[in-house]
Amino acid sequence: LVEKLQTEPAAQIVLENLLNYAATRTPRTQLAAVGVVPSEGRLAERLRALNFAVKPGTTESVIVVDAAQAAEALTADLQARLAEGGTVVLHGLTPDCLGQWQSLLPPGTTLQEVNSLHALRTGEHELLAGISATELWWSDLLRHSEEGEVEVAYSVAAEGAIELVAPGALLALPTGRGLLLIDQLLWGTEGVNESRSGIYAALLIGNLLGRNAVGPQN
Repeated sequence: LVEKLQTEPAAQIVLENLLNYAATRTPRTQLAAVGVVPSEGRLAERLRALNFAVKPGTTESVIVVDAAQAAEALTADLQARLAEGGTVVLHGLTPDCLGQWQSLLPPGTTLQEVNSLHALRTGEHELLAGISATELWWSDLLRHSEEGEVEVAYSVAAEGAIELVAPGALLALPTGRGLLLIDQLLWGTEGVNESRSGIYAALLIGNLLGRNAVGPQN
């Protein structure tokens, strides 16, 4: 198969299918509950498809917030959950919605338009367990293509945050007893590679749930 990669398109397809199959997690038999706001929409649909139980509101230990769709009035509830040791994933910040979330973010948090097709790990971290370069490369894996859907539209810079995935694509920010995660990888957007982006999202949320199961760790 490897010998034919450069000459036989079918060999490339077979190898990519094998890699995708090997990287796919076995479905959970018991659904793990995740708070999602709003509880209907693209993010909620994707999490349900990844076998998570989507719960409305902010009472779960891990809460995923669609930054562009959720209401600003939610911030007080999120601040309370962070103070109690919960985990909040603020997903998909844009210039249009950044202002409404400033009370959750460090002063001077900024966005920069990058429209990156790829993202890269910046090092080892417990929240990235199982997430390899493959799960962060959503265009043509074998050809290292420079074409495809945008993976990171806006990078984030926030004082005191730990950059887990570049460029400014996944930042961890200890807040109160909890953890605020700023997630700019567009795994909820139609058109992106659903297999690899789905594996990324499933592993990340699973790691967050595991973290909260053993207690807050900064």
